[in-house]
Amino acid sequence: MRTVDAQIHLWGSGLPSNLAHRQVTAFTTAEAVSMMNEAGVDAAVIHPPPWDPGATQMALAAVRDHPRRFAILDHLALDPPDPARVARWRSQPGMLGLRYLFLKEPMRSWLEGDALDWLWAAAEKAGVPIAMMATHSLPHVGRIAARHPGLRLTIDHLGGLGGNTTLKDDAAMTHIPELLALARHPNVAVKATGAPGYSSGPYPFRSMHTYLRQIFDAFGPERMFWGTDITKMPCSWRQCITTFTEELPWLRGPDLEQVMGRAVCRWWGWNSVPPEFEDFWAASERARSGLDRSRFLEAFAFGDNEYLAGLLTPLVLSGAKRATASLVWTYEVTGKPKPKPGDLSIVTSWAKEPLCIIQTTEVAVVPFEEVSEDFARAEGEDDGTLASWRKNHMEFYGRECARIGRTPSPRMPVLCEHFRVVFQPGR
Repeated sequence: MRTVDAQIHLWGSGLPSNLAHRQVTAFTTAEAVSMMNEAGVDAAVIHPPPWDPGATQMALAAVRDHPRRFAILDHLALDPPDPARVARWRSQPGMLGLRYLFLKEPMRSWLEGDALDWLWAAAEKAGVPIAMMATHSLPHVGRIAARHPGLRLTIDHLGGLGGNTTLKDDAAMTHIPELLALARHPNVAVKATGAPGYSSGPYPFRSMHTYLRQIFDAFGPERMFWGTDITKMPCSWRQCITTFTEELPWLRGPDLEQVMGRAVCRWWGWNSVPPEFEDFWAASERARSGLDRSRFLEAFAFGDNEYLAGLLTPLVLSGAKRATASLVWTYEVTGKPKPKPGDLSIVTSWAKEPLCIIQTTEVAVVPFEEVSEDFARAEGEDDGTLASWRKNHMEFYGRECARIGRTPSPRMPVLCEHFRVVFQPGR
């Protein structure tokens, strides 16, 4: 499981103006890397803090020196408006998006009014996600999300004030109803960062568990991101991890993988290639420029058993198979992200040997009984007819439905995906 911290600060000069942080004049990249190695943190997203004017350059240097371990969310000046710079924002190395604090004036009024309409529009157009603290203005965030459905918004620190408050436990979570109301907007996510800091009790910080569960139930594993803001935590980085991985019995399996790193990488468009496939991916980059690792979706084997994988994978490698069909219910039950056009996936053997990279080109959801002859032909299986496709896939979906507790039917929703092979060693 890849563990990605959704928020840390690095700085090289000046004491933190937020007294909740360690009152030291530097928390360096080298210190962070050492602590991450010790705790088992694979990567982290740096948020340059305001008290060090050199923090952005320090973050960029961290990305340069450790490109697979660090990325950045930073801010740009909001007055005067600069839509052109927003459009170029992600062209900076490691820069994933923007982040702002809308807690004090004039920032709070700007958020609640129309002064930042240009920002939301520019970020939506450019695909630049925005994270924010906006505890007192959460309903206004909902208004923005509704007006800009293509803009990915992230609410920091469980929606609370983080280190800007001394309140603990229930008193620090009075905003939760307004936060949960934002879950109806599919373009709003929540950083579950800094949860231990809100608790007055010791590890495992049980006063926060109910709120974490409420956020998970409302937003789901694809829109809830683990993280720490480690320099103001009352515990070790390792304990921040195990609070989630060992102390929340309802968070297990694929859901845990999403919350602990996979979801935030996908939400902010950061490389999430598993370490065991990094060499294969690097080989693809050397052989073919232009593969965007931020579009990595998953590594998988075709079929649900070794025999089926052995039949289907050669069809992909030969070019005979250019489509695949999966059960929408599986995505709903597991929380696994659905493929989208442009996504890249590594096709493996049943033994998890990487064989090629495919790119999703087209996706449509249709009832099983409405899958077309053309799609069955593109799947390239058996004799290529719709009749054989229906027979074989009803058997396959029957096994899948038994696994996830559903009943197969002619109207069950099927995700029909077309793809192309974009990298295959030796070709």
